Amino acid sequence: MILYLLALPLFVVALGDDPRCREKYFVDDYCDSVPGERDVLYTYDEETQRCVPTESCGLESSKKLFSTKDECITICNVKGQEIEDVEVPLEDRQIEKERK
Repeated sequence: MILYLLALPLFVVALGDDPRCREKYFVDDYCDSVPGERDVLYTYDEETQRCVPTESCGLESSKKLFSTKDECITICNVKGQEIEDVEVPLEDRQIEKERK
């Protein structure tokens, strides 16, 4: 029983239980009316199953993102993704999809 309780958290972590792996992040939802500089952080895109760069404009939006691509890949258990940036941001792909 003790081994089961010890293994359960590892199993949950292995499933990518971090809410940032399941939540869609659109930069305009958080940063549209916020002036100033923006940082480039990473979000997990369930559609492509990749970690993609996106903009963050403050503490609220950065809580929903990963600091590095490596962190995103590790926490969301992304398979087969090298350390390379995906050029088309999630929001742009969504707009293109809606136009079709």
